Formats: sequence, C-alpha cells, structure tokens
Amino acid sequence: MRITFSATCVFTAVSVSLFAASSAATAQTQTISIKTICVDGSPITGATCTLKVGNSVSQLVTPGTANVPKSTDDLSVSCVKGGSSATGLFTSRRAGGTWGKLAAWGGMDQMLNWKDLDQLDYPKEMTVVLVGDCSR
Repeated sequence: MRITFSATCVFTAVSVSLFAASSAATAQTQTISIKTICVDGSPITGATCTLKVGNSVSQLVTPGTANVPKSTDDLSVSCVKGGSSATGLFTSRRAGGTWGKLAAWGGMDQMLNWKDLDQLDYPKEMTVVLVGDCSR
C-alpha cells in the first residue's frame, strides 16, 4: 500500500499550522484614544471617562488612552467634567486586515478565525461631545 499526498493537502496542513500560530500571538486587547469637546466644538481637557466592555472597566482622563479587551460586546463610554457629561456606545467591527488575509489565503483564515477576537476592533480614536455647562 502506498500513500501519496497531494499539494493541496500539504498546503492546507501548512496553512492551518501558520494560522494557529498567528492567532495565538495576536493581542486580545486594544488601545483606545479619547478626547472630549463641548457641544460648541471647544476642546475640554481633564474629563474623567469610564470605559466598560463586558465585565471589564477602565478609566482615563482626557485627552488620554486606555487598553480595553477586544470583544463582540459594545464598548460603553461615559465622560463627565463639572456640569457636562456624555454617554455613548461603540460597536466592534472587523479589522481592516481580515479581508486581505481572506484574499491571500483563499478563505482558510476566515474559516479558522471566524469568531476570533483578533479580527475585531473598536474605533481607535473617539471624540466624545459633552453637553451641559462646559464652563465648570
């Protein structure tokens, strides 16, 4: 009995190995930058913002950055300074590189990583518009 491997089988095995290694090395967090402005467009510094994703909570003072876990859950952002405040939700989207990987590997990556968090990103930079008395 003789066993032969086609080029397709070998390519598939190598692809699976490469994607498993690349997925394991991918960060499961993302850095978010937030700045705040008043409804009239003037910048506000020193606002305290709370970021929530699932059970994870982070805080920052604007302008500032925070690391949040990548998730299929929405990112809730609440900012307050003096008499002004704002609350908003941001949805994670597929990262830009996903379609490039899909084209380069003929869909194998998409099949292996369909729900992997490395493919999800929140907006990297957010501007939160505070309403209320911005003078305090």
